[in-house]
Amino acid sequence: MSTVPALESKGGEGPESTSGVHSALPTAAPMAVYRWWQPNDQDWITVTQEDDEATDAAMLASGCLRKTLQFYAFFIGNPEMVAVYRWWQPDDKDWITIPDGSPSDDQMIAWGYTQKTFQFFAYPTQKPGTVPVYRWWHPHDKDWITAADSEVNDDQMAQWGYVNKTGPLFYVFPNLGGYFPMSSERTVMTQSLPWEGSAPHTLSVVEANRGGYRYWGYYGLTDGGDLGLAYSNDLVHWQKDPTPLLRDSGSRWPSVQLVNNVFYMVHDVGFEMKRESPVTYIVLRTSADGKVWSSPTTLVQPETEPGVQMSWNHNVTLFRDPPSGKFYLYWFRKPWHMSNAQSEIWVRGAATPEGLATADSIMLARSPDVLAAPQVFYHNGTYYMATETYEQSVTYEQSVWKTRILVSDRPDGGFAEIPGNPIFGDGIACFFQHTFNNTLYAYYCAQAPDGTWSLAMRTGSLSEDQ
Repeated sequence: MSTVPALESKGGEGPESTSGVHSALPTAAPMAVYRWWQPNDQDWITVTQEDDEATDAAMLASGCLRKTLQFYAFFIGNPEMVAVYRWWQPDDKDWITIPDGSPSDDQMIAWGYTQKTFQFFAYPTQKPGTVPVYRWWHPHDKDWITAADSEVNDDQMAQWGYVNKTGPLFYVFPNLGGYFPMSSERTVMTQSLPWEGSAPHTLSVVEANRGGYRYWGYYGLTDGGDLGLAYSNDLVHWQKDPTPLLRDSGSRWPSVQLVNNVFYMVHDVGFEMKRESPVTYIVLRTSADGKVWSSPTTLVQPETEPGVQMSWNHNVTLFRDPPSGKFYLYWFRKPWHMSNAQSEIWVRGAATPEGLATADSIMLARSPDVLAAPQVFYHNGTYYMATETYEQSVTYEQSVWKTRILVSDRPDGGFAEIPGNPIFGDGIACFFQHTFNNTLYAYYCAQAPDGTWSLAMRTGSLSEDQ
């Protein structure tokens, strides 16, 4: 098609992308992928779920018609996936869908293609529940069309004049499972103590049964600084301890496990919101009473050179796998020193929290746009990983924080998005999932339209799986 709404220029997909990649930012996922018809150019174009520029209105204004849902792909990729792009051929006035590197960028450019535009992530090999995607050529219209298996049968494609069926190019889902039905939002904490330099931002809860309270909640602040402790007997009403746990400048994001009467806490260090390039890393502390903590042991080392910010490593979660008893450490990493740096989610696993310091690191997910704040819980054979993204609002003319859920059948790989993402939109992020009494308790930071933060919660029945 000759006229496609312009997309904002972003970083590329890995070091091989050197041609100025554009990133199409969706507003929902797993990204519904659509096909539009451009009658002026006799061209079918495959595009992802509407974003802030390629809205239905913009596509219609450009002359596109006959929007058709094709399949579901992924905004957030993992190492098992391949990035998929579209390229523009100005002579043929045709968009073509290409998995990254097949053909190579150099070959595409030699053939006259330009405007390499990121679309989505897909699987290069077949996974359970996925279907293959093919490409067909129409010699009269000089048009490549992308079609998932069973969208249109081969005989019909041939009757329409299409030839040269190519593929499978990659594999996608025609449909997937979902998340849990959740209650309405309830605010549980705001900035209220003298030592709190900003609002409570995250809440990690353990069943401690100490000091007259069944539940203890460890919280960090929006801008970092000290860490706090609060108590509850119903998981809704919280009584803050007036004294901060730690006075380490830049501490943030506590995540706590209580195992065999030992409290294990991991948290970020070096995070200061007012600094443009903080050097962040992750430490472990232990405690016998949940209040007095040991000196820190570094689990994820700072990546720096003298005077140079190398990588962020923060937004950490300590998870104990119920089936195996093994500990897993999840965190967000962004390697600023790399050209076209992407947001990444990493994991380590070990028999003990201390063993996480030397365990191998595995990258679980990635995105050319903002992807952070991984947090995991397990239910009925499935691992649910919450993440935060920064996307165009469907209500306001600006980008906002949103929450997306990924699922897998194992804690250290294979995570992919569920349908209906983002499960919560405008201003909901840092989503901590806990299970008590067959109920899901989700605590998260909520940002009002005026920018004010608070700590909020929702609940969901685990007996009502979707």
